[in-house]
Amino acid sequence: MSSIASARAASRVASPTELATVTAMRTYFVLGALVVGCGSELETVERPARTGDQSVFSAIRVHIERSDYEYPDSKGAGVPSLERGSSLRLKIGDGYGETQVEGLEVVVDGTPELIVGSAGSPQQWAFNHQATKPDFQHRYVVELRYRGASYSTTVEGSSEVVRRPAPGEEFETTEPVPVEASAASPWSVTDTTTYASDGAGHCAVQYPPTLDQGHLVPAAISAEYRAYASTPCVGEVAIEWTRDVSVANAPFADGVIPVTSTSKQLRRFTVR
Repeated sequence: MSSIASARAASRVASPTELATVTAMRTYFVLGALVVGCGSELETVERPARTGDQSVFSAIRVHIERSDYEYPDSKGAGVPSLERGSSLRLKIGDGYGETQVEGLEVVVDGTPELIVGSAGSPQQWAFNHQATKPDFQHRYVVELRYRGASYSTTVEGSSEVVRRPAPGEEFETTEPVPVEASAASPWSVTDTTTYASDGAGHCAVQYPPTLDQGHLVPAAISAEYRAYASTPCVGEVAIEWTRDVSVANAPFADGVIPVTSTSKQLRRFTVR
């Protein structure tokens, strides 16, 4: 493996408090460590993800929310294509105006983020980051800066997968559809829908979004739509995982940063 590839591999697995070891003859900055190479000898020096007086953060409460999701693009005709999105939301205090901290800066993956207010009342505020190239397994690097101090942490991605139904798997209109997913985090079925294959009319069956012994059970559509129903058609099930973790030993209020991550995937199957 080349020295540059080694450094990149180390950066993918190192956390802000870990030390990275790479085989190199140059100096590389890796998240959480400074690795200095000289010939065949390596000296690994810890480079904390904290700078300045960390006590300035002690009264600030931070909550990070990560959302990775698939959604149907409804712009075109027929069965809509699937799109992906990924976002990070960082809330200060309870999110309302009186808990905001003037002068606090948030940087995600090297990009400074602006605090944005909601349209509702009472208005809530948060630093929002929207990924331009969504990757569910991407590790976000989040840095907070305040009064000359900085603190960095990472928000891990998700490797969850839908196991059943398989993409395009075929089922009869009377056949229950098995739903299986990886279970590293709790998951649930949040929605189901069907599409007529030609983009017009209705599918001959529908699937209530509840599992019966691990299966979606087909139900007849209402009489008013039956005349326009057809098969084959496309069924879709939405599965969502939720994971709650905490970044420990953080300089913020309560000594932790709560992180809530959700991942939503859509799986399509064929109804005949």
